[in-house]
Amino acid sequence: MKKILFSCCIAFLFMGQVTLAQRNEIGLGLGAMWYTGDLARYPQLANSMPGLTVYYRQNFNPYLSLRVSALIGGLKGSDTYPIDAFAEERAYAFNILITELSAIGEFNFLDIRNKHSLIKWTPYLMGGVGVMAMFGHAEATDNFSPVQPVIPFGLGLKFALSQQFTLDITYGFRKTFFDHLDNISSSGDFSVKDYQYGNRFDKDMYQFFGISLGYIFYKIPCPYDFY
Repeated sequence: MKKILFSCCIAFLFMGQVTLAQRNEIGLGLGAMWYTGDLARYPQLANSMPGLTVYYRQNFNPYLSLRVSALIGGLKGSDTYPIDAFAEERAYAFNILITELSAIGEFNFLDIRNKHSLIKWTPYLMGGVGVMAMFGHAEATDNFSPVQPVIPFGLGLKFALSQQFTLDITYGFRKTFFDHLDNISSSGDFSVKDYQYGNRFDKDMYQFFGISLGYIFYKIPCPYDFY
């Protein structure tokens, strides 16, 4: 009986260490970013800009993960394809750089790490909190801070390529609480009719579509020294 209990304890410790060893993951991703706001009501391919992300992911169990990531990329928009007659008269354009830090929780629908499962991919939902900073506005039409909070959320597909590598395809939205990504808001002298202002009740957003490759620090630890 003692031998059985000892064997069970060793097996439990061994499995716990294996699970712990699979929790830590780092990754790198590339993709495209879009802006929506006063100059574009929906993501436009002509306004896409490259984006780069790096992340650290903590896998608590097969279904729940926490990803801490940094994102850098460009955002642009213009009235080249005006959404209405007002935008045609405004003829405005912008091009800025965005950096973002975020902590995002992920819920996986399937256990792709189960060695007995034939399904090695899963859809997942994500949501969290973050902060972004803007660089590149020549001058501001309103006084505002270039550093703002954002709410990232979205969905994705995760593939287990092997014990150590994962592939993610994600589409995430970033909800902001201000109207100055495009530097067009409620400011402007309405009597001059220069049209260099926008809808103050319409907050700006940006999106990121990316493909990333992750590396899991996977190892099989030895529970004790045989010698």
